Amino acid sequence: MDVMFAWPRKKYETLNTIYIYKDRLLHNFKKIQEWAGNKKIGIVVKSNGYGHGIIEIAKIVDNQNIEFIFADSTYEALRLKDAGIKTPILILGFTRPENLQKKKYPFAFMAHSKESLETIHKTQPQSPIHLFFNTGMNREGFDIDELNWITKFITEKNANIEGIASHFAEADYMMPTQLTHSQVDTFQKIINHFENKKIPLKYTYMDASNSIVFGLENPGNLIRAGRVLYGTGKDHPKYEELKPALELVSRIVQIRTIRAGETVGYASNFRAPTDMKIALIPIGYQEGLERRLSNKGFMIVDGTICNIVGNISMNYSTINISHVEAKVGDEVIVYSKEKSDPNSLAQTAKLCNTIEHEILTRLNHTVRRIVK
Repeated sequence: MDVMFAWPRKKYETLNTIYIYKDRLLHNFKKIQEWAGNKKIGIVVKSNGYGHGIIEIAKIVDNQNIEFIFADSTYEALRLKDAGIKTPILILGFTRPENLQKKKYPFAFMAHSKESLETIHKTQPQSPIHLFFNTGMNREGFDIDELNWITKFITEKNANIEGIASHFAEADYMMPTQLTHSQVDTFQKIINHFENKKIPLKYTYMDASNSIVFGLENPGNLIRAGRVLYGTGKDHPKYEELKPALELVSRIVQIRTIRAGETVGYASNFRAPTDMKIALIPIGYQEGLERRLSNKGFMIVDGTICNIVGNISMNYSTINISHVEAKVGDEVIVYSKEKSDPNSLAQTAKLCNTIEHEILTRLNHTVRRIVK
């Protein structure tokens, strides 16, 4: 049982459920293999598997002959280890020095700075280290002018360097751009520097979902596949070949009729234009339903699209079911797995003026995930 959250009874029936469709995930994984060409594959399960469930996703890909499962933190990595995941785990994010000093971990670590490299090398000598380079995103990572110090450190300390990595700044948008080409050139210079210093690297990588979808010919032999596994993305026809793998489902818990002119919810910012029948849904922003969908989002009841009316509350939302024959207990699709539905992840993100990642990672870990 995952230590992050344990349900009190296996047969406990929840009000809200997230369904993860294994066949859709594996369909997307086959597309990754097709688009990756000869490059090896690592799967990103950080941020609770992009909201899908870190353990659920890791168990699905664990036997797919991948090089790594990428986690963000020691905490995530330990959860994967406790769940019995066999694929090597690489921690992408920063790890506090205090935690590294406490025990030896069976993970690979990403070093982003002089301090992190020195600390990981000193406290985790058994662990492979990957070096992250800033090639133009200007977020985390070593700068190219640190190369001489880095290679000197590796040689003098016999550091266990297994690979180098970088990340594209334009990963959310249409590629390639001038910045993309500049980053590729910089990363190639870094690879050349290691080759000239005769420091072998097992893994070199900057490819992620967008770059393999767009078919960019980038240096390296490994890709980090994140959102492409989960079936999200835009701006390229290949994304239409992917299948979203998550559906969020709730239930009607109460139905009432309101008269024209009556209001619904906090702040009374929805006023019924006519007599209406509304349904109470036990899901709100605490569970991860976007509050930005208040008065403009959609849910589906028995195949019929229903508008969200009133402000979304912490644990409740309301929908207009005047045009639906519905009863208490009926299933409600909150976020649909079908791209054409108005409450799909893509359409929801568009309504909220954000990206699908944000919608997904806001899904609370306490909502039960079931793999179908």
